[in-house]
Amino acid sequence: MFYITQTFLSVLHTAQTGMSVLRKLYIFLQRKEKKYLTAFCLFYVLVNTLSLGLPFFGGDAIVQSSIAAQWYYDHDFAYFFLPTENNAGHPPFFGMYLALWWKVLGQSLIVSHLSMLPFLLGVASQFFFIARYFLSEKWQPYALILFALEPTILAQSTMVTPELPILFLYLLAIRSMLYHKVFWQILATCLVVLLNTRGVMIVAVVFLSEVLINRSTVLPVRVSNSTRDTGWKYCATLLIAKYIPAGLVAVAWLFVHYYIEGWIGFNRADMQWKNSFIRVEGIGILKNIAVFGWRLLDFGRIWLWLVVGLALVKFLRESTPHPPPKGEINMVSPPKGEINMVSPPKGELQTSVSSDISKMSDEWAGEKNLKSSGDTIASPPLEGAGGWTSLGNSSDTSKVSDEKGRNWSLIVLIITPIIVFAPVMLPYVGTLQHRYLLPFFAMFVIGVAWCFSFLNNKNNKSKTHSPDTSKVSDEWTDEGNLDISESPNMADTLQVADEFGLSGRVRLLFFLVVFGLMTGHLWVYPDQISQGWEASLAHLPYFDVRDDMTDYVQEKGINPNEIATGSPNKYRRLDSDLQREGTWKFRDIDEVRYDTFEYIIYSNVFNDFADSTYFDLHSNWVREREYTRMQVRMTLFRNPVGR
Repeated sequence: MFYITQTFLSVLHTAQTGMSVLRKLYIFLQRKEKKYLTAFCLFYVLVNTLSLGLPFFGGDAIVQSSIAAQWYYDHDFAYFFLPTENNAGHPPFFGMYLALWWKVLGQSLIVSHLSMLPFLLGVASQFFFIARYFLSEKWQPYALILFALEPTILAQSTMVTPELPILFLYLLAIRSMLYHKVFWQILATCLVVLLNTRGVMIVAVVFLSEVLINRSTVLPVRVSNSTRDTGWKYCATLLIAKYIPAGLVAVAWLFVHYYIEGWIGFNRADMQWKNSFIRVEGIGILKNIAVFGWRLLDFGRIWLWLVVGLALVKFLRESTPHPPPKGEINMVSPPKGEINMVSPPKGELQTSVSSDISKMSDEWAGEKNLKSSGDTIASPPLEGAGGWTSLGNSSDTSKVSDEKGRNWSLIVLIITPIIVFAPVMLPYVGTLQHRYLLPFFAMFVIGVAWCFSFLNNKNNKSKTHSPDTSKVSDEWTDEGNLDISESPNMADTLQVADEFGLSGRVRLLFFLVVFGLMTGHLWVYPDQISQGWEASLAHLPYFDVRDDMTDYVQEKGINPNEIATGSPNKYRRLDSDLQREGTWKFRDIDEVRYDTFEYIIYSNVFNDFADSTYFDLHSNWVREREYTRMQVRMTLFRNPVGR
């Protein structure tokens, strides 16, 4: 009887818990903002579902994901370090994470893609709250749509790759900084350096962003142009202290790796990816700068920059003082020699149009500190992030400070990834990868959504961003509940924004941008131009073309050891498709001289064929078989002289 009673009480408790969860979910879905978040997360669930059967793609993704995970899976986690030939110097925890999923649910492509779903949902939720910080409710869905259509982010979302957890941890660190969650910020920065050595650069981006955003709080007076002469050392110490744990973790990993393996970074001459780290000089640097700039415009992103350009033109026009119409009295500055017809009462301040213009300029840039009565500096909204209280922040200037502070913060978050990554990417041949710029693409999308709101406003003094964030940090509770509470002036902000609606020109421009991003996946360059195939969905037909070519080779009975090819076709089917019977592989084109092979499989997807090899193949070798799907082409060439 006691057992039955206990069982009944347990079932009742479970039912009550379930009803409570359903009730909270129902309340959650009642708010429009939460509907946005739910729809945004469901979009990535759909993307993940449609990608379940896709093989691993890209050399780095195969090495750091599939090959690394198979090592731990096959050896039951008996070894900590990967074999030398597959050790890229990164911490091995992502491979362990994937191997753990295989141990629990089985080794398959479906399980591999499902292991990415938590990170996809994490990316969606963190981006939503970052966008919510800078944009009003009206403009949040536009930012979400642009993010969902961003070509490189969307392409990476269909893959099993460490880029997804890196992006998630970056967004988590940024959101934690904005919402003053020190614990989560420290955790995110520590985890990202344990995930990939590039995580050190991610931490540098977050650190530089926080320093620039809080420049008048944590920098000396002579650097920040602030009138404060006290407290900055204390605030700077607290800010730096948040990044000490991540620094210690990074140093510990590098020390352990050097102690065991005898090297760190990419200083091994026998690395299979050594050609990517060949340094360039002189004209090569200029070429890389041009390529780097094109990476920012590639795959339809040029339409995003068009929006930024139009917003900048509008801003410059409205910031330029216009002379009054002829015949009217100049209320600002009378012509030389004439009497000013408007004299303010004694003791009052004479106002002018130029003051409004300068104020508008300050609201855009947020670079100059706005003084309030009593010579108190109004602090940007992020000053004090990390636990300390902002100095000299008066209630009279808080709203103006919040507005220009958010604008400046958004600009900082957009430019800091470029500042940190560009010096590292430019000196080498093969480091100009689109996926390295995912942090920039994510923040840039929010900036473009802000530009849309700026272009749409007939009166640019109306609010175009999220309202007062004084209570927003409380919305992310310590228990992890996502309780989105409406700020006091949210209704006023939306009322002002909805008063003008979405103009026809801005609506047309948004549709053009959406069309441009969607067609960006069709951007394919001539074979001689290296393309980031893993940065768009243009690579998807590759798998069918590869399978057709493999079937042809097997039907003809050609020995795979007599065929050279490029990445990612050079890897075993076990590595790319998790096919246990696919242990055979083609030869790597870089192993020996290409003209010593009987056959060569070439595809426009391969970026590791030298120009001389390309021209020789297409000019002198025999084209035996070719398959084409959409924009992807694969050709089997036969050596005309044999071996």
